[in-house]
Amino acid sequence: MQVAEARAKELTDRHEITRNAQQSADDILSKANEEAEKIRSAANVYIENIMKKADDGLSENLAQLQKTRQSLMALQNKNQQKRTSKK
Repeated sequence: MQVAEARAKELTDRHEITRNAQQSADDILSKANEEAEKIRSAANVYIENIMKKADDGLSENLAQLQKTRQSLMALQNKNQQKRTSKK
């Protein structure tokens, strides 16, 4: 009888150890998932900021390019008018 009781206690202890280990693993996994979500969120904010800066810079460059192109076309038209009026 004592052998059976000892065996039952051993099995109970093993079950408790397994249950505690599973709970610890679940806690670690939950914390890791929370941390991963925080990192993903921070990365998305960072990328959004980088993309906005790039977009703003490209918009400024495009506006300057269009302005320069218009100035060049106006100068070309002015020179063409001068040549036409000299004839």
